Amino acid sequence: MRNSLLGLRKLALLLLVVVLSIPVFAEWPYKDKKVDDFASMLCRNLIKSNGTVWNRSNLIPGGVIASNSEDSTGGGSYFAHWVRDGALVMNTLVDLYKKNHHAMYLGYPISEYLKNYVYFIRFYSSKSLGEHMTPAKFHIDSGQAYWDWSRQDDGPALRASALVGLAFECIYKPDKSLGLDEEYVQDVLYPIIKGDLEYTAHQFSEVFNPGNSEGKTINLWEESYSRSFFTEISQLKALLTGAALANDKSIDDPGAAQFYVEMANNPLDLALRHWNDDFYYFNREITGYTAGFQDEWSQRGMMLNASVMLGAIYADFNKVLDVNGHIYKNLQHDMPGYESRTFKSILNKMNADCGLYLNSEKMQRTVYEIVNCFAANGCDTYWINVEDAKTGVGPLIGRYPQDAYNPNGSGQGNPWFLTSLGLAEYYLKLVDEFKAEGSIKVTNLNLPFFKMLQDGISIGTYDTESNIGKELLCSLVSNAEKVVASVRRHCDQNSLEMSEQINRNTGFMEGATNLTWSYSSLVRAWLAYDIAN
Repeated sequence: MRNSLLGLRKLALLLLVVVLSIPVFAEWPYKDKKVDDFASMLCRNLIKSNGTVWNRSNLIPGGVIASNSEDSTGGGSYFAHWVRDGALVMNTLVDLYKKNHHAMYLGYPISEYLKNYVYFIRFYSSKSLGEHMTPAKFHIDSGQAYWDWSRQDDGPALRASALVGLAFECIYKPDKSLGLDEEYVQDVLYPIIKGDLEYTAHQFSEVFNPGNSEGKTINLWEESYSRSFFTEISQLKALLTGAALANDKSIDDPGAAQFYVEMANNPLDLALRHWNDDFYYFNREITGYTAGFQDEWSQRGMMLNASVMLGAIYADFNKVLDVNGHIYKNLQHDMPGYESRTFKSILNKMNADCGLYLNSEKMQRTVYEIVNCFAANGCDTYWINVEDAKTGVGPLIGRYPQDAYNPNGSGQGNPWFLTSLGLAEYYLKLVDEFKAEGSIKVTNLNLPFFKMLQDGISIGTYDTESNIGKELLCSLVSNAEKVVASVRRHCDQNSLEMSEQINRNTGFMEGATNLTWSYSSLVRAWLAYDIAN
């Protein structure tokens, strides 16, 4: 066994000669490109108005294929629409739409992609006989659900959040020439959003969901059934932002707003309970089990897990609850049928613990533990990270330590593009938050995180305009650049295409090709980089 491992290492070393000859980037590794280049690569996986994608035709416009991989990649065909992936991708497109209402990708306006996505939702909702809320995956030619696939309760919440973001843009920055205005929200978007929110809110009702009022669901990686941090934080965001939309004067649905805010206490209380005092990080899951596995598999990925970090950056409560934003103002606005005191109590609860904010000490410590695990001498070190570190880039991160999912069946998990780019986005969003706060607080709890940035740092509060404060901000940006540099090094060097995974030993891509979520993650990190700089 030892000789086989040494042989693998030697082979990997030879394969890395070409990869490691690629120059190291001292700045943003894609300065020779534009963010729109990768938005276009993302849009290759969106079914166009004429029903085509990747030389396939007669499909339903607006579907988001997870990848153009139709053959087995360890997880079956990815040529289908996942509710979660589609919602996260559309959330990215909404951010791009806010920057430029008239952006064009692959010859189609961004507004058309957004409206097509809404069309696809309405189509498969009508085809699924009222049971469209929880299936994770849909056929793109018929709109029928994959009933033999998992049921996931984060899907409706993520879908609602993406559409709420679009709705507020339509209301406060309408573009009638594109058909994206207040009337579109009232007639088309809000009915979909309300259906998703009603489902999400009622998940915590024993009458509606007998025996599962604590919100157990299939987790982010579709591997276990449990109370999932990612699902809970996604549901919390959806209920709060949806309540803000319902309480907007253009919608005028205060009773629904009141109900959604009241029910938001459920995922909030559950999410806060994931903090682990013994290990100083948020557990991904509580009281879960891995379907089909027993014994040593029963804890598979339930503890330290990158999905916690992803949940924090996708929810982004610092931005959602900005006191100058429409969401915060609408939730603070009393009107007949809606009282803001419930929201204020939720806000007090969130601020008292602070753990769910991406700039909280608890989240910083959790991210440190994740990064430290996959880097050199960690609990599940990737050899490629050891090699990349020699040239000053990385680290890449995977889903969780001791991950066993691998397309080639080796039983060893790999780093993923989307988790690694999520780490870069996390660093960059911290820069923006620290600048807004005007200070950086280093405590005993988050000290390891900051030592990862600057070894000589000590406990204290540093003004962002001070020398140390500026150094920490620069270190965050630099660390993000190093992660993205590693991503660029291990993607296709000619096309810059990204798959799902990177082999932990050879550094070459594996898994589903052209994963839509990978491109979405790069665009998100890039937008965060532009703001941080």
